[in-house]
Amino acid sequence: MNFSFLQFSKKYIPQTILFFAGIAFTAVITSFIILYEVSQAEFKFDRNAKELAYSIKFKFAKSLDATQYLSIFLNTNRILTPKKFETFASGLLETNPEIQALEWVPRILHKNRLAFELQNKNAVGKFKITEKNTAGELRTAGLRPVYFPVQLIIPRTGNEKAFGYDISSNRQRNQMLKYAYKNNTHTASGRIHLVQDKDNSFGILTAIPVYHTSKIPSQENIGRVQFEKTANLKGFVIGVYRMKKIMNQVLENKSYIPSEISLIDQSANPEEQILFTTAEKIQTNRWLSYSENIRVAERNYTVLIRENPDVFLKDQWASTVFAVSGTLLTISLVLYMTLLQRKNDDLYKSNQRLKTALDEIKTLQGIIPICSYCHSIRNDEGAWNHLEAYISTHTEAIFSHGICPDCFEKETSNFY
Repeated sequence: MNFSFLQFSKKYIPQTILFFAGIAFTAVITSFIILYEVSQAEFKFDRNAKELAYSIKFKFAKSLDATQYLSIFLNTNRILTPKKFETFASGLLETNPEIQALEWVPRILHKNRLAFELQNKNAVGKFKITEKNTAGELRTAGLRPVYFPVQLIIPRTGNEKAFGYDISSNRQRNQMLKYAYKNNTHTASGRIHLVQDKDNSFGILTAIPVYHTSKIPSQENIGRVQFEKTANLKGFVIGVYRMKKIMNQVLENKSYIPSEISLIDQSANPEEQILFTTAEKIQTNRWLSYSENIRVAERNYTVLIRENPDVFLKDQWASTVFAVSGTLLTISLVLYMTLLQRKNDDLYKSNQRLKTALDEIKTLQGIIPICSYCHSIRNDEGAWNHLEAYISTHTEAIFSHGICPDCFEKETSNFY
């Protein structure tokens, strides 16, 4: 094969040059087209990913507004009844199904604990302030200066055990409450496991402080007073959010659903940062990647979106079409030039054979003067030549002498 190609290359130099030039040109242009297609894929991915990240950010803002609305409602209602809370909170849950529950957590001093438990026992039945032991089981809360128990919760079904649970008995949630009060802001917790969800997905808690009067304390006054001794703090509105529900609601309304999307809490410890992910395994580095930081209730979240480039390259056929077309065109031109050269070679050979044949043939043309008796022929100079000499001079013919039968008979008869 190599020997044949070598012979072909030496014999058909123009075709060889055309073949390699055509393949090289096709490869170079195809490379540029591929680069363009990849850049287009990256552009489309970035555009879709950015739109998706914005939708997630907007969804969180809208969901957190529900807790904000409830805090405003409680700030403006001096007399809070379970009926008022249930009516207003139920409406918020209907428009925000990603919210697992909305809770009212009042600030209860130890001296008011017994009266508070009796009051709620008459209203909702069995009620006491509880906390969890080291095994995670509920027990009667121990003695401390102040409690933050769950007094009201919507929906009640499925959340019965939450009634009376002291949020501040959990160290992390107590820190969340303190931060929300000291900064007078809507604050979120780290991830928690939502036991109500069968897939054991993650959720978060958010807290907003509510005050006894419409006058919100200044940051200076908040800093001077200890958390346990703050007389103006009425309690907190707590929102329980399902991360999976929030993300799924965003994805359900999108035409583009990425192969991999994750929500990461950058404010949490490394082992507790994943709030939601569709990633099953670590993908290769060639995957497209987009990340955007969003602020959610005083915590830093990152939306990480990754995609296989083939998703956006599958409709890009220009490079393939050009590569195939360029290769086929190059081969076609080489074959055409080869066939044309072979025809020219055959024509040249035919011409050479014809020229050789013509060179071997000399013809006599025009009127030849010949003697009627001796058959001598007169040349152009007027001299008379024997017939054999004249023909030998003007053609390639060579004479050999003999005698025909008639002459033989005639000559022999005269002899005898």
